[in-house]
Amino acid sequence: MYRQLVPETPMTLEHLVLLVMTVSQGQEFEVTQCAGCGGVVVLDRSGMRRGNCTHCNEHRHFESANER
Repeated sequence: MYRQLVPETPMTLEHLVLLVMTVSQGQEFEVTQCAGCGGVVVLDRSGMRRGNCTHCNEHRHFESANER
């Protein structure tokens, strides 16, 4: 049923369950907002980087490449 709902994801149902459990317990990951658009971002608590979603990071990279 999971693959019928989300057929193009590389994430397995087991990975999704593990992610949900880990986020809900606040152990390794946290849910926050993107600094660029306010969208939901899941971050690794051990990572130093905070900030933007993939879309905003790609958009910012595209803009900086065009400025050169």
